[in-house]
Amino acid sequence: MMRRAEVVSVQSGCACSRTVLQYAHSTIDNNLYVVIKTGKTMTVRKWIDELEMTGHSTFSLENVVEAFPSLGRQVVQNNLMRLKREKRIVSVYRRFYAIMPMRYKSRGIIPPTYYVPELMRFLNRPYYFSLLTAARVWGASHQAAHVDFVTTQYPALNSSENLNSCIQWCYRYRMPTEFIVERKESDGRVFYSSPELTAVELVQYEQRCGGLSNVATVLSELSSALAFDNLPDAFFACCKGVSFQRLGYILEEIIGAKGVAETVYRQWRRHYTPVSAKLSVSSGKEEFAHSQRWHIDVNDVLEVDDL
Repeated sequence: MMRRAEVVSVQSGCACSRTVLQYAHSTIDNNLYVVIKTGKTMTVRKWIDELEMTGHSTFSLENVVEAFPSLGRQVVQNNLMRLKREKRIVSVYRRFYAIMPMRYKSRGIIPPTYYVPELMRFLNRPYYFSLLTAARVWGASHQAAHVDFVTTQYPALNSSENLNSCIQWCYRYRMPTEFIVERKESDGRVFYSSPELTAVELVQYEQRCGGLSNVATVLSELSSALAFDNLPDAFFACCKGVSFQRLGYILEEIIGAKGVAETVYRQWRRHYTPVSAKLSVSSGKEEFAHSQRWHIDVNDVLEVDDL
């Protein structure tokens, strides 16, 4: 917490600041940041600059209010609104901000991988990047999505607080912790679904991924990274059997990745009871063929893009 300090608040035009006579420890998201200032004027802008220089990229509204107790909450919010208009910061969630790095300023958009780990710590939620975002990391780079997919645990986040159009949220009742992979990237460490979990979820959530033809195109790039043969039983407990059927059918009949498809088939028959399922849950077409091997009612024609 902020130690009690003698603070003088000044206003010059629209820029709100304070003269810091004794400025010491400030706690931000359970990490201790120490900034020592003696007899200097500190504005909200300078506070953010100092934060960035110490290697931190995000902060909450409460952090700023705590650091500037004499300004008042509304004045702090007005300052942050001004900095948002100048693209110095971006509001990525209600009351939570990311500091705009110079390398992204010309675009005006910060990729979610830059701030989501800190955001989820702020929300005290587990997470992993999933679906098309994870597929891109594992080699399916041709199908660029306009949003990033982040999976977290129920209950669902409050839609009125999620002001970020760059993220599409997905939810699970139980997080498949064993099959989430941590990767070190230029912006820090980020969690992704494993290639195998990514493949199954792409089929399961086809409607979020541009339809099953688009999923098949992504899987054609992803298939070389898939290794279903040595997965523990826990993996199959967190995936739906019908998703395995659809995945196996697409790998074998549409993509022609017969080696991977055979492994999927063995695991499917070992862990699930076969049931008849439609190939596409979003297609309104009638069944025009049936796969006896995969127990799939083929109700859609899938076309894989040339890569």
